[in-house]
Amino acid sequence: MKEQLFLFTGENSFALSEELYRWKSSFLAKHGEANFQILDGKTCTWMELLAEIHAAPFLSEKRLVLVEGMPTKIEKEEFETLPTVLHPATILTFVEGEPDKRKSVTKFLLKEATVKTFSPLTLKQLVPWILSLAREHGATMDERTAAHLVSVVGTDQWHLKNECLKLLSYVAENPKLEDIDRVCLPSEKHTVWRMSDLIGKGDALGALQFVRTLNEQGEDAFALWNIYLWIMKNLATLWIFSHEKNLSLPSLVKESGVPFPSAQALLPLTKKFSKQEMHSIVKQVTESDEALKTGGIKATTGEQGELLALLERQILMMR
Repeated sequence: MKEQLFLFTGENSFALSEELYRWKSSFLAKHGEANFQILDGKTCTWMELLAEIHAAPFLSEKRLVLVEGMPTKIEKEEFETLPTVLHPATILTFVEGEPDKRKSVTKFLLKEATVKTFSPLTLKQLVPWILSLAREHGATMDERTAAHLVSVVGTDQWHLKNECLKLLSYVAENPKLEDIDRVCLPSEKHTVWRMSDLIGKGDALGALQFVRTLNEQGEDAFALWNIYLWIMKNLATLWIFSHEKNLSLPSLVKESGVPFPSAQALLPLTKKFSKQEMHSIVKQVTESDEALKTGGIKATTGEQGELLALLERQILMMR
């Protein structure tokens, strides 16, 4: 049964899609389109599935039936008869990134099928993958640059591939770290860390330039504003805890709930601002956000100039 029944699953949708594409291409080249069928798991009935998996291959040795998503209209008792109704020459493959393991269909497949799990790659695995991608496009890249690309862009391989190809179109040979910072759109996590670091150092002009660069690269102003709000919330929380209690950084992180990287970056600012100054900053940020939500500040997806100006003014307050 495991030679005919497969389950493709896992959080790494990029690797899953790549392997699925390889499977389909290889099968079609060998057995032809007449022996390949795709079904939608959310809509297909037991009779529709049965008709496809019970049929013999047409002028070939194998038939492939691909079901995208877990079946929702097939009863447990029907599904468990698969071993008796699946044609000996038919390969049945289910594809679901994160199936509900509480469902009977999922439990059956995890037990009876050959499960191919696609997990997110680690940094150690992503670096050689990026180097290989660069070579495929006639470029060279060193490991340090590839690692920096991951740290800036994040570990999602869809986004990584797009940003890597963008980088290689900008610098065809041997891109540098500064090239990545100049042209690649960073992940939200990196954006938060970088902005927190610049604001924490009191480098308002650097933070301002960072925001402008991100916006020029296509980052939405509303997303940048929300990141700034999150940073200010962390700063206010840290200020309260650091002034009310004499705590070490690890204890401060534990009690305040502020993530360690943000706490480490913003802690110096808690010593810079007095209670009155901190109160004034929080008041201005709160009033600005309220004005944004109530129409006092005009900002839409297509018109973000006023919001960007607001964000820049707020950042400059942190000098």
